Amino acid sequence: MSNRLQGGASAGVTDFSLFVLLRNATTNQSMTGVAHGDITATYTRLGSTPTPITPVALSAVDDAHTDGGWFEVSNSSHPGLYRLDLPDAAIAEGADFVAVTIQASGAYAFHQVYPVSDASAHHLAKGDKRVVNVAGQWKLRIYRADDPATIWHESNIDHPGTPSSVVAV
Repeated sequence: MSNRLQGGASAGVTDFSLFVLLRNATTNQSMTGVAHGDITATYTRLGSTPTPITPVALSAVDDAHTDGGWFEVSNSSHPGLYRLDLPDAAIAEGADFVAVTIQASGAYAFHQVYPVSDASAHHLAKGDKRVVNVAGQWKLRIYRADDPATIWHESNIDHPGTPSSVVAV
């Protein structure tokens, strides 16, 4: 689940859930008891028009993901904190960011922008990197994180000298 919250999401990931904190616009106190029918939810992908999310009641905080799912985490230990399940289309490939807005009567609007990283960039950051000699040419190879046998990127190294060993960069 680490690729689904802090710092954004990998493009194309499914079942993206996030936390929403609602505060009273007059008192700034946490708002508890806000039901799915009491909110208006929207997401906007960078370069696109706003898309409404139809809120759906979840029965527990650990329910399976349901597009538009809404549940109050705990009105005692986490007052004002809710879980929202985004539709998969919000995190689909093709946009660098998705903005999520939640509105409820008497609450400050919740606005949050999440970076949506290209799946290839995820593999670049997480994949194994090796310097190898192929037919006398030194190459940097970057392997896919989800398929370590598959080369994601390869480039020639035009540098005099010979590496002393194969290294992970």
